[in-house]
Amino acid sequence: MGKLADNKLGFSTVEVLLALILVAIIAFIGVYVAHNNKPASSTVPAPAKSQKITPAKLTLAQAVTQSQAVYDAYEKDVLDGQVLQDISAWAKNNVPAAEDLQFINAHKTLFTPSFVKAANQYQATNTSPLNDNFIECTNGYYNNGSTKVVGDSLDGQTAMSTVSFTAGGQATGGQRTYSFSITQKVINSKWAIDSIDLRGCVINPAS
Repeated sequence: MGKLADNKLGFSTVEVLLALILVAIIAFIGVYVAHNNKPASSTVPAPAKSQKITPAKLTLAQAVTQSQAVYDAYEKDVLDGQVLQDISAWAKNNVPAAEDLQFINAHKTLFTPSFVKAANQYQATNTSPLNDNFIECTNGYYNNGSTKVVGDSLDGQTAMSTVSFTAGGQATGGQRTYSFSITQKVINSKWAIDSIDLRGCVINPAS
């Protein structure tokens, strides 16, 4: 009778232990599942903003400075007596234009591609440009160092300027001021001459 009571007591203890272990396993599984299913943090770091670099807008003053440099170089290379390399019949019949064209092809970055192409087209077709020049008015008594460029207007990436120079002297009846207009456009973030209007080259008495 005593042994039977002991067995019943022992069997009850084992059952209790098994029940506790089972509860612990179930609790562990519940915690593990809850942890893995936890929603991700709603706080998402903002993506780094890319810095957009806006190129500085070119000004009318910069266009004037650039075109003045072009005409200073033109005076030095052409009007001071550059040697004409072109010995073709076209060059011999169009010396001023050939000298201008030589300068243009030697300084292509100072002009837009369309200007360079148009200038070279005259030689290709054996024709003469208006006033037989591309860059400057024709005048045999040109006074070197007198070229001045003044900005007229700016419209976005197009600049308009007036170029003037003096020519002549007492021996030729006095000095006169010749003026004409040029147009510049922005090419590769720099000003470049796109057109030069030499029609008539307005002449006024020098002040």
